[in-house]
Amino acid sequence: MKVNPVNKEPLYRLFSYLPPYKGYIFLALIAMVIAAATSSLMALLMGKLTDLGFYQKNGLVAIWAPIALIGISVLHGGGQFCSSYLLQMVSQKVLVQI
Repeated sequence: MKVNPVNKEPLYRLFSYLPPYKGYIFLALIAMVIAAATSSLMALLMGKLTDLGFYQKNGLVAIWAPIALIGISVLHGGGQFCSSYLLQMVSQKVLVQI
């Protein structure tokens, strides 16, 4: 079976439109990292809530854990929204240029 070589010229041409937007792409990357980190942080906080709040009956954890979960959820949603918004904005501006 013969495999045809991939023509990379169209990709290079497409990526040549991205340098003016590297700041937006960098911010979108940071937002993605925040969204990924808060996703893991939610699971960690739920584990701590279960261990300290229910098994050790620590009342302070029962008060602060829901507040922390809401804050982490807002960060997670904000990170996802920002990354999606910034990447969509870059893609739309590149399409307008093309």
